[in-house]
Amino acid sequence: MKFVLAIVVALFLSPLSSEAALIWTYDFPGPGPNNGSAANQTNPQPSGATFSDFTRNGGLIGTGNANVFGSTNWSTSATMDPTVFTAFTITADAGSALDLNQLTFDSLKTGATTAGFTAEVALYLNGSTSPYAFFGWTPQNAPLTSYTFNFGPLTPADNVTTATFKFYGWNATDSTNGLQFANVAVYGTIAAVPEIPAHSPVFLLLICIIALCERRRARKLFRATIAALTIRHVAAP
Repeated sequence: MKFVLAIVVALFLSPLSSEAALIWTYDFPGPGPNNGSAANQTNPQPSGATFSDFTRNGGLIGTGNANVFGSTNWSTSATMDPTVFTAFTITADAGSALDLNQLTFDSLKTGATTAGFTAEVALYLNGSTSPYAFFGWTPQNAPLTSYTFNFGPLTPADNVTTATFKFYGWNATDSTNGLQFANVAVYGTIAAVPEIPAHSPVFLLLICIIALCERRRARKLFRATIAALTIRHVAAP
């Protein structure tokens, strides 16, 4: 009986597994500065979610370089300016959740070669102003360098419906320092939001029946034990 109960509980609680895969890529085809439009990318939008345009914020100026998303006028402050960044947002369709675990991208620095220019990408979930995870790097001059941002894997149970990646840059030598991105790719899956399975009531009913049977069996055993002890006590000289 206990073995059957264990199987039922395991079936009821076992999560659905998912395998991470490439979801979408910004490849920025053609010349800039307007090649960050989602509609301009060479791959179609994935099923279950929508990727936004790749945008500039905080006074960044787009460059005309082809097949990269380039921007100048980064902050010259020694500390990060949270208002100056490029970004994109993923929005799940109704009934879907973002199960993400990795971001990869190529990047390089243009303009002055003086060391010190610093960059960071931060991930924000469901509109939060606090990053779920972040990854920093020191941009190098040509050629493009590949980077991988691994973060704690999200699951459908987290019910993440929006994810925003913001790319910050600061400590630029001057306003001509540029930062370029290429092949920005997101990995994971887009899964259905977990729902109570249709068979859950049946499992719960079965668990209750098993528990009731166990209780009755224990009660009978207790009564039999008391009866045996009583007979032994009475029969004793």
